[in-house]
Amino acid sequence: MNDVAPSHKRDWGKGGTLLVIAVVLLALPDRFTLGGPIVSYSIGLIFAATCVSSFVTTAIGAQKWANGVMKVGVFVLAVSILASVVQVLVIMFGGSAINGVALLETALSIWVSNVAIFAMLYHTIGEREFLFPHRDGDPPAQYVFLDYLFLSFTTATAFSPTDTAPLSTRTRMMIMVESAISLMMIALAAARAVNILT
Repeated sequence: MNDVAPSHKRDWGKGGTLLVIAVVLLALPDRFTLGGPIVSYSIGLIFAATCVSSFVTTAIGAQKWANGVMKVGVFVLAVSILASVVQVLVIMFGGSAINGVALLETALSIWVSNVAIFAMLYHTIGEREFLFPHRDGDPPAQYVFLDYLFLSFTTATAFSPTDTAPLSTRTRMMIMVESAISLMMIALAAARAVNILT
């Protein structure tokens, strides 16, 4: 009997990450969102559908379909987050009145989504463009989505990869963009919101 190849093992990290983001976004109702209520609800329904579909396809072992569904969810998330980033910049530098709570919640939602989006991008690129640490003499590890989520999280918190080196110009530029977005949300939006609230 042939064993299942490691690349076909069920990877629950993607669906779990999508679910966490959905919970975070639902818990932050005052954040600045794309368009009016109808647009926001529509995006939320699409996001919820991709989350459920990701779990279903992973459960039945259709990892290829799970990856495709996850990409749809991340694309929808990226569009909405990009719109939120633009809104935050316009509000902060446009001279209009700023709601501190909404700004803080928006910064948090963008930061969390930023981590998930780039984790998916890193996972799509694959381990050939990253140098993960490993013990000498150990066989090559089979990296899963959570490994790339850790890479994305450390990049967003330390503004640089902590233990994993990018091996191509493309990955270096992606890490630079993620760090810039994270820095902007923490140093500008969050700090401004805290200053307003205090």
